[in-house]
Amino acid sequence: MIAGTRRWLMVVALVLAGCAQGSPGEGPIGEQPGPGPDAAGPANNPNDVDNDGFEVGVDCNDNNPNVNPSALESCDSVDQDCDGDVDEEAFDASTYYADTDGDGYGDPDASVDACNPPADHVANDDDCYDDNAEVNPGQTGFFTTDRGDGSFDWDCSGGVD
Repeated sequence: MIAGTRRWLMVVALVLAGCAQGSPGEGPIGEQPGPGPDAAGPANNPNDVDNDGFEVGVDCNDNNPNVNPSALESCDSVDQDCDGDVDEEAFDASTYYADTDGDGYGDPDASVDACNPPADHVANDDDCYDDNAEVNPGQTGFFTTDRGDGSFDWDCSGGVD
């Protein structure tokens, strides 16, 4: 009977010793395996496929770590921040200026940041009077009447022309 008890205790001791090491590929008891060498996040979470810290249901594209609710928008026709709007407030947007008179020169006091120029907007802010297409920095003509606002500065040079 004592021999049987010893064998049983020996089996239990071996089983416990084997369990302390964990299964092949796992760390010690209580530790979870870390991400593999190609994983992007702090741990492989089955509910966060791209390991960007946002789980499926919150992350609108869980296959792309650059798309999640805290991502910055950029001009690429993709909704990076998962708010349903594409490229709004993009960090790489350009500034465009209203050109209401259509002379190719924009009003420095009427700008918008966008990924593409909106209608009736240009990339320069060189127009000094955007209510008259003949008033612009490219004007070389001589005028004997004011431009429409009492000024005779038709070429936006800051002086009388």
